[in-house]
Amino acid sequence: VMKNIKAIVLLFAFSLCAISFAQSKKEAKGVYLFGVAGSFTDSIVYVTDVQFVADAQLDNKGLLMERAVYSNRLKSFVEQEDGLSGRTAAVFYHKKKSSLEKKLKKIKGKYRKSKVLILHEVPAEFKFEKTEKEE
Repeated sequence: VMKNIKAIVLLFAFSLCAISFAQSKKEAKGVYLFGVAGSFTDSIVYVTDVQFVADAQLDNKGLLMERAVYSNRLKSFVEQEDGLSGRTAAVFYHKKKSSLEKKLKKIKGKYRKSKVLILHEVPAEFKFEKTEKEE
């Protein structure tokens, strides 16, 4: 009888841990993003600041879901800003802001050292959030 009670208590404790873990996984929304956009035909490279996007999510493999939407937002914004088409945009992401800021600093450093490329900061009004059309 005592073994059965211990087994039931152990099973109950395990169930509570599994439930709380599943809930924390669901609640763990939001990802930090920054983007880089440029063209193979000119020397200007656009870089955004690190932004927290509350509705961004990583899949079970750690990949950014709907990353094409975020890179297309940056691509469209930059093309409207400079009036030229043919831009390519890449989005970098991480759950930790500090890790992503290190990556951004490294990328900016490489572009600043370049004698060929010109680094432009994307205006602060640009946001990675999806519009209602994109949802």
